[in-house]
Amino acid sequence: ANEGVLPPELRGSSLLAGVFLVFAGLVLLAQVGLIGWSPVPPRVLKGTAWVLGGLMVLNTITNIASVTFVEKFVFGAITAYLAVAFFMGAKNGPGVK
Repeated sequence: ANEGVLPPELRGSSLLAGVFLVFAGLVLLAQVGLIGWSPVPPRVLKGTAWVLGGLMVLNTITNIASVTFVEKFVFGAITAYLAVAFFMGAKNGPGVK
């Protein structure tokens, strides 16, 4: 194996994870009113933000359960912050009209 090179069998899942994170970011930006359009219909935007916040909580739990320092403390902190951001955006954000 080549050190630092993602194995071919993991490249597809990494691509899907990247697409998901872009989608989630767009949902959050739309819900807090920073962009004027939404990747989901406006009537389900708030609910989508709540669901994504819940997924970030689950992601935080799995990161904290990891044995590696970076995943536990760095990624755990990032996903915890994202969970709070999604919940605050879902609760207080104006959404897209």
